[in-house]
Amino acid sequence: MKHLIYLLAVIFLMTACTDGKIKSSFDNPFPKRTKNLLWTLGSEFSLKQANDTNYYKVSFDKEKRENFIINSTTNDTIFAGTVCKYKGLFYFNQQLNDTTYWIYAVEIKDGTIRGLQTEYLQMLAWDIKFGELLENPQKINAYSSAVLKYVDTNINIIRLTPNKKEFQKFYSSIIDSLDVDTFVDWAETTSNQNVKQTIDLSDIEESDKSDYKIISKLYPNPANEVVTLSLNEEGVFEYGIYDINGRLLLRGQLQNQSNNIDISELKMGSYYIRVFSTNNTIDEVIKLIIN
Repeated sequence: MKHLIYLLAVIFLMTACTDGKIKSSFDNPFPKRTKNLLWTLGSEFSLKQANDTNYYKVSFDKEKRENFIINSTTNDTIFAGTVCKYKGLFYFNQQLNDTTYWIYAVEIKDGTIRGLQTEYLQMLAWDIKFGELLENPQKINAYSSAVLKYVDTNINIIRLTPNKKEFQKFYSSIIDSLDVDTFVDWAETTSNQNVKQTIDLSDIEESDKSDYKIISKLYPNPANEVVTLSLNEEGVFEYGIYDINGRLLLRGQLQNQSNNIDISELKMGSYYIRVFSTNNTIDEVIKLIIN
């Protein structure tokens, strides 16, 4: 399946999409809290892509919650928009001039990335899925899809709306068909990003519990002396405990699936525990109350 999506794209362009324009777009971005890619990619990263090594810079607009990825060599902006994460995939939301969106998936794990700069290809896959409706709009009732909103044959568009369940199935199959790019010096690039002394509170809100892959449970919570943080799997993980002002108060390693953390020196109040892998591919936050 590695090049399946490329084959589909060629076939579709030859048979149904002669002008090369994408007909599909979304009415809204992916409905999840936006992510700051600096936490995952660092401010700079490099990728081994085919026979070349390409260099990129990352920045984040805190006010608009938008991420920017720039090719350091050409100075071209390859992505500008919001990013969400759901069930292991990052969803890049790229706003178009007409206030609609292209949404495409990117997988970042184990020092590799798939899907970066494939927005055209991934949106083309939606055209392939629903394209026949532009010629036969009466068939729309035959489609049982929570993503399909409407088609307009007068202006030749397919309007879609995000749906988490359908997204997961659709984009996972696309990601599985894409080539894998490898980060160069990945651990070195991101190691200094792992735990910051202070952070923006907008980046440290509790994760959606349905997204937890590593965190199993935190108990007791509320707690006052020692709290146990249980993980779903063994691995190399670290943690940082932040107060409500975003200041790092404690940090350490999680060496077991069940880990006791001494919180006796912390005052009563609300805190956030951030759990992350050493290469930042896992980043989860859970709220702690000390009484």
